[in-house]
Amino acid sequence: MDEEGERMRICIVGGKLQGIEALYLSKKAGFESVLIDRSSDVPGKSLADEFVCMDASKASDTIRSCDVVVPAFEDLQGLINLSHMCEQMGVPMLFDEKSYRISSSKIESNKFFERIGAPTPKWIFNTKQKNSLRFPVILKPSEGSGSEGVVVVHSPEEFDSLYCDGTIAQEFVSGPSLSLELIGNGEEVEGLVVTQLEFDENYDCKRVFAPHELPKYTEELFFEYSIRIGKELGLKGVMDVEAMVRGQKPEVIEIDARLPSQTPTAVLHCSDVNILEETITTWMDGKLSFKRPRVKRAVIYEHVVVEDEGLKSVGEHVLASAKDLQIVDKFHGAEEAIVGKVSEGLIITLILVGNDLTRLWKKRERVIDSIINKYVS
Repeated sequence: MDEEGERMRICIVGGKLQGIEALYLSKKAGFESVLIDRSSDVPGKSLADEFVCMDASKASDTIRSCDVVVPAFEDLQGLINLSHMCEQMGVPMLFDEKSYRISSSKIESNKFFERIGAPTPKWIFNTKQKNSLRFPVILKPSEGSGSEGVVVVHSPEEFDSLYCDGTIAQEFVSGPSLSLELIGNGEEVEGLVVTQLEFDENYDCKRVFAPHELPKYTEELFFEYSIRIGKELGLKGVMDVEAMVRGQKPEVIEIDARLPSQTPTAVLHCSDVNILEETITTWMDGKLSFKRPRVKRAVIYEHVVVEDEGLKSVGEHVLASAKDLQIVDKFHGAEEAIVGKVSEGLIITLILVGNDLTRLWKKRERVIDSIINKYVS
């Protein structure tokens, strides 16, 4: 609600993975959501209160009617252009160009980690340095986020056949993965809940859960590194930090200065903190309005695809092709699910909540069995 008690009207630009997250959090915050996307069948369409099929650069009337713009796409020049357009209209847009420029390049972000003393796995960005690495090595594009273009190589020969310009190579850490969201006002930064991530065979995140299963020492060290990153950047808005854990020590592998997908929903259900709502409040008021939250309950957030032949856990990018997404309460014993259609069958994002993570894993098994009994022939 705004100061006059009316629903805040949120313009979300981009209806794929980040857009789906923003639309879900918008509903939970009680906002009125307007989705702008130039694709007529973008997956987030069915979750929006209003959908405008148009390039955002031509949607000035729609943008002007909103209280704030939430960008949910990753084209830097497009973000800059939209930011200038919003500034001219006097509509705030959640975009920190300086932080985004660093976080959108793995080369620049890794150099930044080294400069501020945040540990990261050893990395290189040209073939001349390959002998300094221990294999296996993970290759990933410097630009962009997520798992697209990510591959693990196990020998120098395999490295030579797969490495290309614009790629960084980094020592592969096989330990657990942690994520943490930060919100900043340009001067102060606060962290939220540390969640644990699990991936599919293509290194795409398929599951988020909290509380994590690592020692408190590891959590606090990761939290310390993340806050240092946010403060050194002068973060304004929201960012997520991801780390792999070697032994008990986290090593930062990626930052993204924009609203992430998946983890904010898990944070909401385990702590009652809506990251989108808090980011908007901080942006509008110019000051942090919350303190580091505690985990109040356990949560498992997971994507599954149901086919005639069975059910499988999948990475989130399957959602990018989904249609007719709907939020369903009390879905086969899960507190909530986001259910839609993909070419393989049903795509279901399960949200399970409980008082204890051990019992919640057992509840997950019952939910999965119930879904299989209903949909698998």
